[in-house]
Amino acid sequence: MKSSVKPRLTAGTLMLVLAIAALVTFWYAKRTWIEPENDISPMPGSEFSDNEALSLPEGGRPLAYEELTPEHFLTLLGQYEVPAGITWETETTVYADSGSRTRVGSLVRTGTDYEITLKEDGSVTRTVKRTGNTVTVNGATLPYSAAYAPLRQLGMADIEYLLKIDPSAIAEAGWAELDSRQVLYVKLEDPALPQTEYYWVSVELGLPMRCETYEGDKLTYLARTISVEEQEAE
Repeated sequence: MKSSVKPRLTAGTLMLVLAIAALVTFWYAKRTWIEPENDISPMPGSEFSDNEALSLPEGGRPLAYEELTPEHFLTLLGQYEVPAGITWETETTVYADSGSRTRVGSLVRTGTDYEITLKEDGSVTRTVKRTGNTVTVNGATLPYSAAYAPLRQLGMADIEYLLKIDPSAIAEAGWAELDSRQVLYVKLEDPALPQTEYYWVSVELGLPMRCETYEGDKLTYLARTISVEEQEAE
């Protein structure tokens, strides 16, 4: 005859089950509430060492994680070219004691031609369209010049500016992750200027995904990517 005695849940077992459940709940809550959605964290070297696109011009040797010195950062940045086909939406904000001013920009680029639309408070404030060697700004056609280049018009960091900085102004340089994208991270501290600048440049696209400028602990400028997508150039 089988025993009719049923196993009972003792107080000790119940406490252990409740403790495990509490730990699991805390772990999920930490990931959901505490960790930021767009965490910027150092990337392991293995994520980059096998990427052929990250080789220095001389020798073509893959650039290791630990080797990203200020000089190597500038050399690597100089290799990038913005994709010939791309759609990009950005947001730039300038902060002052009297308030802030935000501008949203969109870029559609095909080859060397592109169209840029800038908006403030939902209203279009400027349009720029390049066709060959001419550029049309708010309906007026002019000869093209570097002043109308996409990064300058959007208010994002100008890669040409970064390439001209002295390596001694680079306080930090490394690999990072931003919005699930691999990026080059750099911190600039120019002794001639009372400000600190931060840049995150996409490894895949060669575009500045985010830029921040501080005067002391005060944020004075923020530029960020809302969306970006590479397209096939026609």
